[in-house]
Amino acid sequence: MHPASQQANVDLQILPIPEPVAQMAVDWFVELQSAQVSTATRTQWLAWRNAHPDHERAWQRIEAVRGSFGSVSSPVKSTIVRAALSARGSIRRKQTVKVLGVLFFAGTGAWMVEWQTRVLRADFKTAIGQQRTVYLEDGTELVLNTDTAVNLHFSATERRIELVTGEILVSTAKDSRIASRPFLVDAPHGRMRALGTVFSVREQDNATTLAVFDGAVEVWPKRLSGQSTVVHAGEQISFTTTDIMPVSVADIVNIAWKDNMLVVKDMRLDDFLQALGRYSDVAFSCAENVAALRVSGSYPLHNIDTIVEALSVMLGLHVEKTKRFWGGQAIRFGQPIKQTGQVAFKR
Repeated sequence: MHPASQQANVDLQILPIPEPVAQMAVDWFVELQSAQVSTATRTQWLAWRNAHPDHERAWQRIEAVRGSFGSVSSPVKSTIVRAALSARGSIRRKQTVKVLGVLFFAGTGAWMVEWQTRVLRADFKTAIGQQRTVYLEDGTELVLNTDTAVNLHFSATERRIELVTGEILVSTAKDSRIASRPFLVDAPHGRMRALGTVFSVREQDNATTLAVFDGAVEVWPKRLSGQSTVVHAGEQISFTTTDIMPVSVADIVNIAWKDNMLVVKDMRLDDFLQALGRYSDVAFSCAENVAALRVSGSYPLHNIDTIVEALSVMLGLHVEKTKRFWGGQAIRFGQPIKQTGQVAFKR
């Protein structure tokens, strides 16, 4: 290749990628995560890549960053799944596509590597679909839910759990030391102090959810100028670094996962599939016209195939199983099976 041509190629690689092109590349990436990717869709994607050098550079950027964090996991996985399950053009999808745009194009690849390193080096962790019970040195019972990582910081002055990612259930024990040490939980959005209690903490993309089942827990969001609130038994709140949401009822069924069960009451099908996706590497989705079907019941998380079969029979839906473009299995609940009368649970 002529030296001038080589220099031109280098210059193209270092040029910034226009934001509209970057967002379109991410939108294509999300589209290819769907359970069904038609030949026409793939042809259109390839045509878009070939339409302009910027398009190909944007796609190569996604390939490079995606490769840097290996097997995509939470929180990136949850963001991708949320976008893929959302209707094309919906506000929810647009918002999550923007988040992914930051991940792929704003230099956060290094952050992802650092985050994954923290998970790998955590004191205790679980894989997707796994639960684990740990008894701490003071007698506290700590249960880790699926895809969870925690670090322990016990000293002469405090007992502290750092929730790196995921969800935990804590049953605190009375400190046997003469000078009782406070029991603290640090989450990405703030700190909690147990006041002799049983409680769960779940770290999510935009907030941390605390549910208290016995005793009480004091909460300090990270950037709320030292202000705190006390959450009592039977109460649940979500909080960000700057705000505490209104109190709601803490439902005991929400911690059925400790017994390897997923228990739901009158939940939308699309929300149920998103919850189920936390416990499996399978990409679950459903057609938009069946997303509002309602699901109730107790489902054993150790057998995902049984859950899929039960949902298909209960809701009268076709189930389509395919291999994803990026690898792995996808399961999609499609059109209702033709039958007399209306499909049950539809609202």
